[in-house]
Amino acid sequence: VCLPLDAVSVRGMADAPLRVARARTELASLNYTGGTTGAPKAVMHTHASLCAVLQNIIMARAALPGDVLLNVRPLWPIAAVALLAHVLSGGQLVLAERFEASTFVGQLQQHRAAFSSLVPTQLLRVLREPRLAYPDLSALKSIDIGAAAIAPSVLDDACELFGPRLSVLYGMTEAPWTCYLSAAQMGQLRRDGESAEGLVGRPVFAAGLRIDRPDDQGMGEIMLAGPQLMAGYWQQPELTAQVLEEGWLRSGDLGRIRADGYLQVMGRSKEIIRSGGKSIQPGEVIECLLNHPQVADAHVFGQADLEWGERVCAAVVLKPGTVPSSEQLQSHCQQVLSRFKVPRHVYFVETLPRSHYGKIQLNRLLEQLG
Repeated sequence: VCLPLDAVSVRGMADAPLRVARARTELASLNYTGGTTGAPKAVMHTHASLCAVLQNIIMARAALPGDVLLNVRPLWPIAAVALLAHVLSGGQLVLAERFEASTFVGQLQQHRAAFSSLVPTQLLRVLREPRLAYPDLSALKSIDIGAAAIAPSVLDDACELFGPRLSVLYGMTEAPWTCYLSAAQMGQLRRDGESAEGLVGRPVFAAGLRIDRPDDQGMGEIMLAGPQLMAGYWQQPELTAQVLEEGWLRSGDLGRIRADGYLQVMGRSKEIIRSGGKSIQPGEVIECLLNHPQVADAHVFGQADLEWGERVCAAVVLKPGTVPSSEQLQSHCQQVLSRFKVPRHVYFVETLPRSHYGKIQLNRLLEQLG
């Protein structure tokens, strides 16, 4: 429920106990990572780092007083900070009970929402919903997409539905809201006929960005800096020392900085599959599988192989009522991909385990596959 400020009673506030001032470096919250490759880690954020995150969100979104934000995501700590930033901008909140792909667009229209936020999995489900007519989304300014890479085909379909009102944020629990590609920048890229694949914009406000040990194409590990960085991992000083180096955070992501200053994320360094001396980005194979008309969801990963070092494997969720074989999916991939990128083994699963951020939990998937 949203109330105008002048409707809030201040009677009795004089008798309320005074709050104790907190040091800016004091621990404010523990925020758990998604645990995509192992046990979740408790990320320590101080009052100062959370205030920096608030600043970054306010500067990036540029919401105006009265703008409505529709929230359909779980209120995990960093997501809740994003809502607080909207309130500080003078905006109004609509908190949906849960995300429903079939009703999301209708909710945007009903509440005349200016902003919302989805993970790529949610976006894909929205796009797969049947739609008889295009809705009135004239109030919509931006839908933030984050937490995982967006396949180019999904981005194209999303822009057809929502128009050039998609924005992409880049960060992680350890460094939230570090880069941002605004809806205006996305629109300009599309008008220029440029692909936005992997683009996550420029550093926000006081955030820092550099590429560690870039190769000939400028690609290397993405390093992040700024007041929004975590203080470390709770009770894990050795792990903290591995990722924090003199004010810079090792993201574990691979990317390059374009001439226009945009960061392009190429993938996770740990997720790259090395087979027969060649490197394979899982995202390219996943997109190919998702373009098959009978595939609902997919994930691609490497498994140890005596001959090849690693072999490309895929876990696939089929659409109801469909029964394509592994060979049919492999044949589909062979029409698009180089031979060495085609999955050598296809597992069929009912669901893919995901974290609360929408990321695939590979450790749980491998347990599921036995």
